[in-house]
Amino acid sequence: NDLEMQNTDFIHGQSAQARATMREQDENIDQLDGAVDRVHRMASEIHGELSTQSRMLDEMESELDETTEKMNFVMGKLAKLLKTKDTCQIWTIVALTIVLIVMVLLVIYT
Repeated sequence: NDLEMQNTDFIHGQSAQARATMREQDENIDQLDGAVDRVHRMASEIHGELSTQSRMLDEMESELDETTEKMNFVMGKLAKLLKTKDTCQIWTIVALTIVLIVMVLLVIYT
């Protein structure tokens, strides 16, 4: 009878210990779940930011290509004008050069 009582106490003790261990594991899993949710939210925010920046870079690249084409056209015309000795054309070249510089600065800073 004493042996049965010890066995019953041992079983109850082991059962209580198993329940305590399971509760602790449940708490740890809940904490891990919260951490995973936070990481997921952060990853989603990073993805959104990267998508926005990628779109902005694509737009900037397109604008830069367009500006490069325009600048090449102007430089070709400027090269043609530089072959002349006419004072009026030289002042026109100077004015156009200033306009070009202003346009490039506007593209860069807008």
